[in-house]
Amino acid sequence: MARKILAESKVKSPPVDLLQILSTHGIAYEEVEDFPDTVDALIVEDGPKIYAAVNARHTRIAGDFSLAHELGHYFHAPGRNARGPITIGQSPSDDLGAATKSPAEIEADLFAGELLVPLEMLKPHVQKGIPSCPSCSS
Repeated sequence: MARKILAESKVKSPPVDLLQILSTHGIAYEEVEDFPDTVDALIVEDGPKIYAAVNARHTRIAGDFSLAHELGHYFHAPGRNARGPITIGQSPSDDLGAATKSPAEIEADLFAGELLVPLEMLKPHVQKGIPSCPSCSS
């Protein structure tokens, strides 16, 4: 799915431009200053309009991953993005680790990783024989 979205959005090289992806798919973008710290990003459908919002106080990298994660939910279940009323007082899932994540959350994380760092775009930049970390234990 991530490769399909990249192709549709005409993203051919890194870094992946999420704003281009949003624009291609008719999704408006907002950076919100007054989101609680527990909210990273969300996508809201309001009739035919779709809005993606990220917490403006979080780092760009965290915001990009969170937005890509939300896009994973959106593209894997189009039209079913509304999961009931939106409450932004608490995060829908605290980051307690993969063992406690639902399959949908794991799928959205995998989608986000492939969308932001596509394997096919990464391969040309990876060289064989990458030195091991001398201070890392095996």
